Amino acid sequence: MEKPIIYLTFSDKSKRHVREIKKFGKQLRDTLHFSVKCDNYDAIRDSGELNVLQWRDTNFFKALWIIFCISPDYSKTLHKSDTDSSESDKGVLYIYKVSRAEVYNNGSRNHRIIPVLFTKSGATVQNIPCFLSFSPFFEYPKQKQELFERLQHY
Repeated sequence: MEKPIIYLTFSDKSKRHVREIKKFGKQLRDTLHFSVKCDNYDAIRDSGELNVLQWRDTNFFKALWIIFCISPDYSKTLHKSDTDSSESDKGVLYIYKVSRAEVYNNGSRNHRIIPVLFTKSGATVQNIPCFLSFSPFFEYPKQKQELFERLQHY
């Protein structure tokens, strides 16, 4: 039986934030037994995946949960134009746009996208994308237990 997928989207400007995301992903795998997928361009490329866009689409649509790993850098990335963006930023922007379309197409109901504020990276409520502003959010690591309980009830 396949493990349910959790898709993590994040901006990777800070090494500290990336370490925090890796720790979070490991906890999701080891504690909740999810298959964790990240939209980090370098990680996808390094895994040998040749079609990055197809990989993103497939894993995004198969995912039980989409976790927006919110940091100030994530918020800044959302305000960049495609021409000013790195390949990794383009992936973040793409998942943002696909997620926003999903919520709007569902009559503004959000069933599987969860904003998680990475407070050690300086994230605040103001960094949450507008289309998720009325969604329940969690602060990591402070509300890790509550988040994990939410993820187990699907």
